[in-house]
Amino acid sequence: MQLSDMAKSPITKYRANNGKMSLEDFGKLFRPAVDKSTVSRWERGQLPVRRVLEIEKVTGIDRRQLAPKMFKGLEAAVAGTGDAA
Repeated sequence: MQLSDMAKSPITKYRANNGKMSLEDFGKLFRPAVDKSTVSRWERGQLPVRRVLEIEKVTGIDRRQLAPKMFKGLEAAVAGTGDAA
């Protein structure tokens, strides 16, 4: 994996792995469709929780990949270790 690949957002990788999908085409996966400028913001990490969950549902991209800081400790909390901080 190249360094540039590591810096790419999961959405960017998803689009590349699905026929080099455009921002506009990715936006059309959602109902209602979202504008390409919105998808661009998502790729830069500007994701509200509601959208993270919706993107996960539509694409299968894990929420922890989409927003690692937002879901930090999720696995520990779910496992019941109490170490979700």
